[in-house]
Amino acid sequence: MIDGAIDFLAQLNNELSAIDRLVALLEWALRVRLEGGMPFLPSTSTHVRDMLMRNLKYVTRVLKLNGQLEKLVLAAQKKGDLNPELPSDVILFSYYSRTCDPAVEYLQKFSKMDNDAIVAHILQVALGGLRP
Repeated sequence: MIDGAIDFLAQLNNELSAIDRLVALLEWALRVRLEGGMPFLPSTSTHVRDMLMRNLKYVTRVLKLNGQLEKLVLAAQKKGDLNPELPSDVILFSYYSRTCDPAVEYLQKFSKMDNDAIVAHILQVALGGLRP
């Protein structure tokens, strides 16, 4: 999954703004999730987290992706597309949590929305909040 995210980012047009790149990656991750391809965060299992943290290749790839996303978050904050008052870590980890949000499965299972609508609404909540 980490490799897929890194590859997806690399394929995006470099002329896209930082926020557009973040939105595109989150949309990609949500669609992968809806198709059953995104596991929960390793933090949900101590055993899995410990095992992954001992895997040098995994840690290296996570650090690479994290660095790329952090640069995008900082650029979007500087431009005013993301709240500059929030610590970048809060934005980054909130972003990560959206990729593993159980609401996606609940909406898919219990709502009458199709996957496109679910993705659109989750993106809106993730980037625009709940207020009108």
